[in-house]
Amino acid sequence: MIGVIEALGLENPALVGHSVGCTVAEHAAVELGARCRGLALLGGRVSWPEGAEERFEQRARLAEDGRLEELAEQVAQGALTESGRRNPEVIRRFRELFMRNEPRGYAESARATARGRMRDPKRVRCAVLAFAGSEDTVTPPEGSERIAAAVPEGTATTLTGGAHWCQLELPELVDGPLLGFLKRL
Repeated sequence: MIGVIEALGLENPALVGHSVGCTVAEHAAVELGARCRGLALLGGRVSWPEGAEERFEQRARLAEDGRLEELAEQVAQGALTESGRRNPEVIRRFRELFMRNEPRGYAESARATARGRMRDPKRVRCAVLAFAGSEDTVTPPEGSERIAAAVPEGTATTLTGGAHWCQLELPELVDGPLLGFLKRL
């Protein structure tokens, strides 16, 4: 991420991450120091709970076995709201995104995600918005509250009615808090 920021010549970027991307964004923010303007983290955690490695390893094996369709169904169960899982357009878009994964790459990513944790939240030198959907069972709102408490300048917000992939199924739910935060920066 730092390489991309530098290649683009960005002086003071605001970073936005989702899920494990929150960890990547936090690592970059620590590295950038005062050069990072802000950090918006949707559906993140400081670290994964006990037992997460086993779940990610199961996902990795399914991907390696070429069972992405089955894996997409499994992930959708935890990532979308009940109404999202019944909405053909949301399911179509979710599957389309998910099935673009290359199986081996997904497996490696799942294993890396299992080991992922924020580097040093206390060293983040910018404003942080940590937010999650109220229906998010993957990274519940408590995870956002922990992130906000771990950084020097953090705010936690819960998006009522959203699940882990609320930016896909309910983008208007994410737009307000995210764009408001970025505008304040």
